[in-house]
Amino acid sequence: MEKLEALLTRWQAQDVRAVSVGKLRTDDALQPRDARIAPFTDRGRLESESERHVAQMADRLVDSELEPMLVADVDGVLYVVDGHHRLKAHKRARERQARVRVLSVTWNDAVAASKLVNCGGAKLPLHPEQARECLWQSMAAATQHGMLPLDVSDRQLGRTFGTSRETVGAMRRRLPSVNPREFNADALDPGTSWPRWKHVKGNAMRDRLDDVSQDDRERIADERRATKLAAMIAKDGTDAFLRSVALLKNEAIAEAAAELAEAMADPA
Repeated sequence: MEKLEALLTRWQAQDVRAVSVGKLRTDDALQPRDARIAPFTDRGRLESESERHVAQMADRLVDSELEPMLVADVDGVLYVVDGHHRLKAHKRARERQARVRVLSVTWNDAVAASKLVNCGGAKLPLHPEQARECLWQSMAAATQHGMLPLDVSDRQLGRTFGTSRETVGAMRRRLPSVNPREFNADALDPGTSWPRWKHVKGNAMRDRLDDVSQDDRERIADERRATKLAAMIAKDGTDAFLRSVALLKNEAIAEAAAELAEAMADPA
């Protein structure tokens, strides 16, 4: 992790230069803000926030400059590592050149840097799931997928990536037992080919449920539903809750009656 932080420090110390917008490339492997990492309920909001962020920066370009992007020179090709929204803003504002800091690095170093650099500063905040994913992939890279020790405290890692110490600890314990061959291609990070945390975490939960009887699973599910229903009743009141239940009941009765009428009318 210290090696990666030193790389970013050296990157951010590079002289700023102007580069043609048309020469800058992007790659999903270098963009940790993949909305698919977040829950379905949050994806629309994330996309709206992203669009609004780009529009605001495009407006700023009318009379000011944006922070220089960090660009990786990988075998002569320029890839954006930090600044995807800024690049979109330059294109929207029809700017032909952008201010960048370029560093010649390997592809793997560019991927690793993209995970860390997006977790701080005054950028559009990552969704908590995206931040956890950056942490997970960074820990995997720093430990060679759990084979080496990680000489950084859980507290420091949590502070760097904006996650809890409990999450760091869970990842640290899980790392050595992960087998990428147990995951399909859609569950892998496009840059590292290492399973994403939400899938690893999901597998762990399924493994734990394998040891739970069907009756216990149903009881757990019932308790969760009861907790959610209790929260709804506390918020809206018992009468409102019962009215909603009545609507569902009446709809079910109507559907059953329609199916019965259809069956009776069928000459077969």
